[in-house]
Amino acid sequence: MQKGQYRIIITRHATEQVYRRRIHENIIENTIQQGKMEYFGKNNVKFIKEFRRGTICCMDEIINDTIVIVTITKTVKK
Repeated sequence: MQKGQYRIIITRHATEQVYRRRIHENIIENTIQQGKMEYFGKNNVKFIKEFRRGTICCMDEIINDTIVIVTITKTVKK
């Protein structure tokens, strides 16, 4: 998967969280490709996208030409 000039790598920890939280892979890809990108810190970035049932947030680290997805969170709307 790619986002602009960056390659995307998903860590094992993030993959485990996706399965534990029952988030479909297409939703993660949609969040990365179309979500809002927020920089925080020197080499960190978040992809945030709101869906009908909640918000998905992918916490990432930029290393050279690669974005490494470290963790994925899901908040549910009430």
